[in-house]
Amino acid sequence: MAVGNINELPENILLELFTHVPARQLLLRCRLVCSLWRDLIDLVTLWKRKCLREGFITEDWDQPVADWKVFYFLRSLHKNLLHNPCAEDSRTRPTRTAQKTKGALLMRE
Repeated sequence: MAVGNINELPENILLELFTHVPARQLLLRCRLVCSLWRDLIDLVTLWKRKCLREGFITEDWDQPVADWKVFYFLRSLHKNLLHNPCAEDSRTRPTRTAQKTKGALLMRE
């Protein structure tokens, strides 16, 4: 099997691959790889596809969007706030443990 350069893939295939990469990684890492990747990641097409894939819009979406990248991040933030309305970071949120000591219940953080 011949091994080639990923940049030799058709742009449509690269865009499809990028729809599966987390948006944060696209902007912080992938966009810096080369000018081709930067240009593809900046395309409206990619961010509209990501919105479709995440269910933020449907195929028949007809409302104008000024910036699909911004729209994507705002919708993903909205989606996350619906699941975590206090915007708590589960990694840093204190956990409480209950301990029973001689009939009394102690709560510890």
